[in-house]
Amino acid sequence: DNPQLIGIVSYGEIRTILDLRTRRVYFSDLDHWDEFDLAWKNPTLKPRIQTLIELWERTRWEDYLSGESTKNQQLNSKHNNH
Repeated sequence: DNPQLIGIVSYGEIRTILDLRTRRVYFSDLDHWDEFDLAWKNPTLKPRIQTLIELWERTRWEDYLSGESTKNQQLNSKHNNH
């Protein structure tokens, strides 16, 4: 639930990795780590970071909803058995 690193691989094996502890971003095609704030201001790099964060948020939300669905099924099962 609290990863240290999140990342994506795009076409051509290009990796974008965000270190959540240090707030640094790695771009494999550039073979370079950048401070998050500096990379965010770069119009070429910002879309890659945005895509990474949006995908991570969506995945976390889907995991949350999946967990809620499981809890509701368990509650309904207990309720129906009584």
